[in-house]
Amino acid sequence: MRIIVACGGTAGHFLPALSFLGALKAKRDDLDLCVVVTKRKIEKEAEFSNYRVLHLSLVPVSTSINFKNLIAVLKFFAGCLESLYILLKVNPDVVVGFGGYASFPLVFFASLLRKKTVIHEQNVSPGVSNKLLALFADRVAVSFPESLRRFKTDNGKVIFTGNPVRKDLSKVGKKEALGYFGLSERKFTLLVMGGSQGSRRINMAVVGAFSSIQIAPPEGGNLITLP
Repeated sequence: MRIIVACGGTAGHFLPALSFLGALKAKRDDLDLCVVVTKRKIEKEAEFSNYRVLHLSLVPVSTSINFKNLIAVLKFFAGCLESLYILLKVNPDVVVGFGGYASFPLVFFASLLRKKTVIHEQNVSPGVSNKLLALFADRVAVSFPESLRRFKTDNGKVIFTGNPVRKDLSKVGKKEALGYFGLSERKFTLLVMGGSQGSRRINMAVVGAFSSIQIAPPEGGNLITLP
């Protein structure tokens, strides 16, 4: 069986895809797995070396009217042609998309070619690509039960599966976590974390909140922000 996994754009899309690929590979060694990502540096450095990797010339397209966005639109159409070429060349049995602009053309054209298609949504609120693809895909997998009602499709198509997690991630105790960051167990610790492109804004909002109400963390406390 040949499977194409389309992902990319941000780590929030391709890291769950990597976990999914690892689980497939561990379960069945007779699968022909192909990964399709964009040409961004972050994706070229990802751990896709164990799989056949193909690239699309896609970049994000915004609603702004400027030269940069014109180039993005042209690259989108180029990515569509590349997607068709990949589908005809690989001839997959199943195409799995993990959201984002990188997966849209592949899953869309795969559905037009009558290939089996699945999309996975990592967030509670689905992104634009997955909202559109849900109209064409055979199955929609979601990470949170709250997402089941966010897709305007037949209820039988959307299923709750959870979010694929890398095996190297594991639960640790509070003492071990504090030790990893070099923090004191005797101090109050506030952890602030966000994902992808919103992480910096979250960090800045928390720091600004402490400033605006003219307080600091409890005396001697730890304030850690993670991107």
